[in-house]
Amino acid sequence: MQQENTNRRRKLYVYKDTQQGYILGYGLAAVTVMLATGFSIYFMVRVADMQQYQNVLPFLIGLNIAILAGLLLMIMALALVASHKIGGPLFHCQRVLGIVTEGDLRVKVRLRDGDRLHGLADVINDMVESLNIRVTEVREIAEALQQKAGDQAPHDEIEGDAQQLCRQMNNMFTI
Repeated sequence: MQQENTNRRRKLYVYKDTQQGYILGYGLAAVTVMLATGFSIYFMVRVADMQQYQNVLPFLIGLNIAILAGLLLMIMALALVASHKIGGPLFHCQRVLGIVTEGDLRVKVRLRDGDRLHGLADVINDMVESLNIRVTEVREIAEALQQKAGDQAPHDEIEGDAQQLCRQMNNMFTI
């Protein structure tokens, strides 16, 4: 009996707008290449049947190769732009998460308007802000506890603040 893969995606479109944009862009590029090639071949076959256009055939073959090379370059440029709009944001998200890992909670992911993955950036920014708020709350309780210990407050008061600090930590994080 095989165990079912629990990490398998259940939705075909995870980032619907992004995925549809790439599918449409690359699909149009592929259709353009197919149409250009098809018309070029059709025209070459039709012209090759006529004796008077026999000297035009090498030109048409060269033109077909040039069109295909141009379309290939266009598709490569489109892929470069598309990958940049994904790769750049992923790089920035990774950089910010690395900074957060080092303990700096003042950073934010900032993306350009045309970039993709704004939803991921927003979630990372919300997470960092939430961590910042929680750490600030714990810091304030710890500073109050430290102040009371320095002022030699009654043992019960310090113990109560220490318990509050432990409860706060337990409520904030699941470890």
